[in-house]
Amino acid sequence: MVFLKNLVETSERVSATTKKKEKASLLAHFLREVKGKEIFLVAFYLSGELPQGRLGIGWAALEEALRGASFEPNPLSLMNLDLYFESIAREKGPGSSGRKVQTLREQVDHG
Repeated sequence: MVFLKNLVETSERVSATTKKKEKASLLAHFLREVKGKEIFLVAFYLSGELPQGRLGIGWAALEEALRGASFEPNPLSLMNLDLYFESIAREKGPGSSGRKVQTLREQVDHG
């Protein structure tokens, strides 16, 4: 199972070097850990995209979801992250902004 933290750390290391061989080595090492659907997710996330497309969440929604939160970060797997993004992307229509914030808040509260 691959965690978001691992993806972020790898991405930061790749960005920190100008050496092409080192970039390739870092990515190859990381990708050896990735299995199944995680490969699909990693490809999207490393390219700066989401499989779900635009989620319709901005800074204001994130700030609202985090307001008053006191949480200890728990490792978030790429598979669980994808499930949260799926549930947010499904919210449409009147009141969807509030439901999206509630979904974000639940993730923060229950990690």
